[in-house]
Amino acid sequence: MTATLTPARLVLTALFLTLDDLEPETVLAHAGLEPARADHLDGLFTADEVRAIIASTLALTGDPALGLHLGQEIGVEMLDLVGMLVSSAPDLRAVVGMVTRYSPLLSTLVRVELLEEGDQARIVLHQSPALLALDSPYVAEVCGAATLCILHRLVEGDIRLRRVCCRHPAPSWVAEYHEVLGHETTFCFMAGEDSITFDRALLDLPMRRHAPGLFRRLREQAAARLAALPQPESATASVRRLVGEQI
Repeated sequence: MTATLTPARLVLTALFLTLDDLEPETVLAHAGLEPARADHLDGLFTADEVRAIIASTLALTGDPALGLHLGQEIGVEMLDLVGMLVSSAPDLRAVVGMVTRYSPLLSTLVRVELLEEGDQARIVLHQSPALLALDSPYVAEVCGAATLCILHRLVEGDIRLRRVCCRHPAPSWVAEYHEVLGHETTFCFMAGEDSITFDRALLDLPMRRHAPGLFRRLREQAAARLAALPQPESATASVRRLVGEQI
């Protein structure tokens, strides 16, 4: 089975945004990793390494609401080619579509799904088992805060959330959820999923920087990169390989 890998550039940039008095090398060492890997932005981290880095960052900073705080600092430029696609897309529906399709270019540890029901649209965050094993709201907080903050900067119109659903119980810093995600937003904890719900009509809001020609070219590049990624083995192929190894 192909290992789940996340670009080091994304992980290390998040560390630099998060840490004030700590160096990324300190976090990597605490996580049991080689500190020198902080200098290799073009490297890759496995799922277990990402989980260890997150756990160490939470432990060393002592900030339980770190996910919300980091999410507000993440800019679209951190998302590399996917970020450029998002910036040049025609409307919010296209933005969600691009993130849904090309998120493996960022990491296969998370993916998003858009569900449209009546006058509501819901974006569901799916985390890999490696991240769910953290038993922390960190990843959902980062993704929720980053999504809303980026959209506020890029979309023509007012983005307000109707509801935020969270797998985890209500944290002691729940007041910060209202500060970051909206005072009028309804929060549902222990909901069985991580998701944000908003008016379906918002999907048609235009982006501030839509560039049709650039958007088309970037989609072609993203499709080529996606096709070049190692494909995970199917269950059937995995069984065949294991049988073959026993012969």
